[in-house]
Amino acid sequence: MGELVQKKTRQKNKARKDKTKTYSQIQEMNLKDRIFMEFMETCPDGTVKDMQQIVKKYRPQATDSANYLYGWKVLNDSDVKNRISKRNHHRLKAKQLSYEEKLMYLTGVIMGDIEPDAETKDRLKALDIANKMEGVYVNKNVNINQNLTIEDERAIVERRIRQVLGEPIDVEVKEVSSENVEE
Repeated sequence: MGELVQKKTRQKNKARKDKTKTYSQIQEMNLKDRIFMEFMETCPDGTVKDMQQIVKKYRPQATDSANYLYGWKVLNDSDVKNRISKRNHHRLKAKQLSYEEKLMYLTGVIMGDIEPDAETKDRLKALDIANKMEGVYVNKNVNINQNLTIEDERAIVERRIRQVLGEPIDVEVKEVSSENVEE
């Protein structure tokens, strides 16, 4: 009786104290991940019966009830779901386009190289997005500390009206790129 107790305690002492996994544990995790991924690809709204059919491909020697139970465990295993979501997050992060790639794609849409059957409004939208990326719409020549008199403002407005109408401009006007800002 004493030898039996000693053997059991020896086995417990041999258990790994660090958190590293054995080869068989890693293979089991990978099998669960593969089963879960195939289930999500083939029938994401499926039932445990659908999962049982997928498990049967990987475990043909097991009985139907054992495959059903194994499939249920895989579906409800939070570790599997966490590993899959982390893996998918890394894949999505790796697939993010760089600035140059985005601009090349938008240029291709605008020119008709990519999506040649795109409508004009789609091409204009792509042009708008590309201009925003390039900062075309930003007014970089703003001078806030400039004080204008009412006469100067009237002259500027008059000059702009004449430009629009196409009339010759004979008045020399102090040109500014922003409106008067008073504090």
